[in-house]
Amino acid sequence: MLLEAGQRPFTIAESGRWPVWAPDGARLAVSLLEWQGTELKSRLAIVGRSGGVLGEPYATPPGVSPLIGPGVPHYVYWSPAGSELAVVAPSGNGLTLFIAAEDKGATPIVAGAPIFLAWSADGRWLLVHHETNLDLFDRVAGGRRTIASGNAAGFRTPAFTDDSSLMAYAVVRESRVEVWCGPPGDRGAAEVWGRFQGSVAFAFVPGQHSLLVAAASSPEQSFFDQLLRLDAEGERTVLYRGALHAFFPSPDGRRVALVTPGHRPDGRLVVQARDVWEGRLLAVSDWFSPSTPQTTVFAFFDQFQRSHRMWTPDGQWFAVCGFLLGDALSPILGDGRPRLLCWPAERGSPWYTGEPGELAFFPPAMTL
Repeated sequence: MLLEAGQRPFTIAESGRWPVWAPDGARLAVSLLEWQGTELKSRLAIVGRSGGVLGEPYATPPGVSPLIGPGVPHYVYWSPAGSELAVVAPSGNGLTLFIAAEDKGATPIVAGAPIFLAWSADGRWLLVHHETNLDLFDRVAGGRRTIASGNAAGFRTPAFTDDSSLMAYAVVRESRVEVWCGPPGDRGAAEVWGRFQGSVAFAFVPGQHSLLVAAASSPEQSFFDQLLRLDAEGERTVLYRGALHAFFPSPDGRRVALVTPGHRPDGRLVVQARDVWEGRLLAVSDWFSPSTPQTTVFAFFDQFQRSHRMWTPDGQWFAVCGFLLGDALSPILGDGRPRLLCWPAERGSPWYTGEPGELAFFPPAMTL
């Protein structure tokens, strides 16, 4: 469903799910999950903003699971130019990364779970973390280079700066997780920016050469409990301490949205808006409970924040889908369906509620 200011909601793909906007804002990739006889099948479709299927670059082969995870048929990540898509999907060889075009089908390039990836902003580089290996694909000159083999662990998704000059990844050495950063064209120039006892997830601050890192305090710990900012000069600033589900930097690079426990018995969450340089608390949202797909986004936030926008392009609004306190407690108070929740990330501001929905993502440019 497409929501635009001053317009009625418009259904683009009746059975579509997990939408992801193309960089031009004119197309979306959506996963379709449908029964064909007694078999559940998934396929990937490219649809126009006004509706209509423009292409179907991938469909589940016969006898293959239609899902890569609970309720998730595919993971899709457009190239920066919008000319091709990286698609993580099930295949006869297991979990597989394909490169697909709108009308040219899909070509497998890596197989073996798990798979996490990042495009460079100029579209030249595709950095892929698969199993315990890390490979760099040159999408302009061709070729594939191994960055790490057998020890790419302790993290999920690699990252690039907005100017494509630096990439970030992690390896495990001597039981510690090392975060490395360096230029994609020169492996020998990479340097260690930080060492950690437990697993990490990271993203560069938009427009900056500073890296935000969520870290766990020990290898046994299953959750992150601090957020730090690292840079090439060795500066290490702790922005937040405490249980952390996910973080999402604002597009202007000034703030970061942290999804944290709301300290309620029912497990509701809050979003904190913090200054990205000092960690100063700017605002805290009201409590909410995420929809099931929204929980998946939070669980793999370091991958989804690369491809699915939860901030408006101007950094003024942050959106989730879920329930507010009191929703669905009785037929009088709610209809039992999650809905769009938008927050202006300002102190004292409530969630503004919208249409029923399980997921919501902003296009590259929009007018509120």
